[in-house]
Amino acid sequence: SGNMIDVCPVGALTSKPFRYAARTWELARRKTISPHDALGSNLTAQIKGDTVIRVVPHENTEINECWLSDRDRFAYEGLNATDRLLSPMIKVDSRWEEVDWATALDHIKTKLASPTIKPERIGALATPQATTEEFYLFQKLIRALGSENIDYRLRQADCELPAKAPWLGMSIVDVESLDRILVIGSNIRKEQPLLAHRIRQATKINHALLAFINPINSDSLVPTAKDYLVAPSRMKGLLLQVVKAVCLALGRPFADTLADISVEADAKEIAQLLVSGQQKLILVGSVARHHPDRSKIEQISHLLGELVGAKVGLLSDGPNSLGAESTNVLPGPSGLNAIQMIDTPLDAYFLLHAEMGGDSCMPGTAIEAMKSAQLVVAMSAFKDEVAEYATVLLPISPFSETAGTFINMEGVAQSFGPVAPAKGLSRPGWRLLAALGKLFEFSNFEYESIEAVRSVLKDSFDGLPRRLQSQSNMSNKLPAVSAELLLIERLSDVPMYSVDSIVRRAQALQLTKDALSNYAWLDSELAQELDVVNEDMVRVEQGGQIFDLPARIDPHLACAVIRIPMTSDASKVLGGIGGSVQVSKLQSVGAVG
Repeated sequence: SGNMIDVCPVGALTSKPFRYAARTWELARRKTISPHDALGSNLTAQIKGDTVIRVVPHENTEINECWLSDRDRFAYEGLNATDRLLSPMIKVDSRWEEVDWATALDHIKTKLASPTIKPERIGALATPQATTEEFYLFQKLIRALGSENIDYRLRQADCELPAKAPWLGMSIVDVESLDRILVIGSNIRKEQPLLAHRIRQATKINHALLAFINPINSDSLVPTAKDYLVAPSRMKGLLLQVVKAVCLALGRPFADTLADISVEADAKEIAQLLVSGQQKLILVGSVARHHPDRSKIEQISHLLGELVGAKVGLLSDGPNSLGAESTNVLPGPSGLNAIQMIDTPLDAYFLLHAEMGGDSCMPGTAIEAMKSAQLVVAMSAFKDEVAEYATVLLPISPFSETAGTFINMEGVAQSFGPVAPAKGLSRPGWRLLAALGKLFEFSNFEYESIEAVRSVLKDSFDGLPRRLQSQSNMSNKLPAVSAELLLIERLSDVPMYSVDSIVRRAQALQLTKDALSNYAWLDSELAQELDVVNEDMVRVEQGGQIFDLPARIDPHLACAVIRIPMTSDASKVLGGIGGSVQVSKLQSVGAVG
């Protein structure tokens, strides 16, 4: 862990990416907020000239204490990537041309005035890396244009509503007071590293019992933790068994849909953990949140929480999913969600911080949908990927060069300012969106400062924790049990160093094993059955599509599971959603092709 740099008493352990880059007195220091996960770690960015060259923790006992995840510490390298978008660009006859801001914005206005682009066929896709101010103006602009096709849940395969807002269900500090914790579908140590630290503290100080329901071993660094490994398609079934076991343990009647379910030993153990103890938390992580049965898994989890008196937390993507929820960056009554906007190509798209190859659960389909559109406006800090399918590139500032607000997993709004000057002709996203609103002569887009935007959002910020606490309960009607048995199925996760466009460009992080994505990881039994060893080429077929890639053996996977990350090249062909697959060996290591 990079935290060893901070605690080393003699300064012998140093940051390799920062080494020899500057002397300490040459650095300006400015406080900011992490843009990479929902904890909202407080950072101090250190700047030389106009460039961020080191990030260290800023102590906040309520959130990250004095610690920092490696992702937060080293991702700053991505801010200085060679493909930074520094000026507006328009695609003319398949070639990119740099233009000034007025030309780029007029081009967008002219294209949208075309009768071939209908307002209801405009799509708007954002990622949780956007600030709350950007989210607010983004959805306001798109709705003013006449579209309700707005969504930030690009990695969510199941967008069925209603759903509860994704939050922790309690304060971050209170996690250490828990005595029973069940984590569903998350390698918490890699998904939310500093929340995992709080959970470890609960097991050490409060002797909390910790259990995981996962398709892959949790690697939690808690010796007493218990992993219940199940294939992704069996997660819902195991949870239903736990519900029945809890009802039996508490002497309560259970639903008729559970009558024919047999309760296995694992379900009984999990139920016993949940019915004991006083302070309990059920956490639903990204593997479950990206699952094709997300809504059902969340529904069962909330029912379990009600039965045993546990809080239920939903772990979200990025730093600001709650900002998107609080500003309604969601489809309206007649609008399409992210999956529908991709499955049914539209006339025009607006993208906010979104790279479809790395941020969508259906990257190949998404890219093709973009290519078929008449207008794709990409508001981005980087150009390499979006240049493949966009028609207009508008350079907006990353978090380090803009002011904004992120709302963390406990519902706390944390505002920050720029720590470095904007590069090239890039502009803060909120300012660009306000300018677009004024260009179209829409009312109430006269925002001259970030404070003016925040004043509109003040009630949302102030009342959010209370509203999260008072969310209405989900339906207690249990979903039906699926009888489908999959012989081999795919786990499609997001590697910890592929979560957003900045991290994906951080060189030091991309050199680690946790950044690998272009492999097929097989469980040990499946590898033995197929006679596959590390680096053998395998062919994977899913949904009628085929992709060949090298194999690696992972003994931590559940039986009959193959892991192919959502952000891999394979996902552009196979899709990024888990499901049934066929696997065959093509070539052994060293074989001549």
